[in-house]
Amino acid sequence: MIRAARSADDFALCAEINNAVNPDNAVTAEQLSTATGAILLHENGYAYVDRSNMPGSAVENGFTAVRRSHRRPGIATALKRAQISWAAANGCREIVTSMVTANEAMRAVNERLGYRPLPAWIVVRGPAG
Repeated sequence: MIRAARSADDFALCAEINNAVNPDNAVTAEQLSTATGAILLHENGYAYVDRSNMPGSAVENGFTAVRRSHRRPGIATALKRAQISWAAANGCREIVTSMVTANEAMRAVNERLGYRPLPAWIVVRGPAG
């Protein structure tokens, strides 16, 4: 059901899913094909996981996307479980992730899988010149 994306068709499918779910952050199959880490694919969703820039042996769940028409049957949970397996197989002790506060469904998935909140970051924006 879930496998590593490897072929041009796999990356094209991931880009299609991403761009349908997240049109403000569109990606191309070529961009995905050159990503480090792993892209885990389900026919209606995908997830990206890579080593974190945080200290220690951690990976970061960069993105989990499921087609809107296929949400709720457990695809995101299965993708997250595959990320956990990938992390363990690659010698990592923990996974970090982030999400928008309003995404209650993903927060619930993360909590069921044992993720716990870290202290909040404050993001600020200012003029460049």
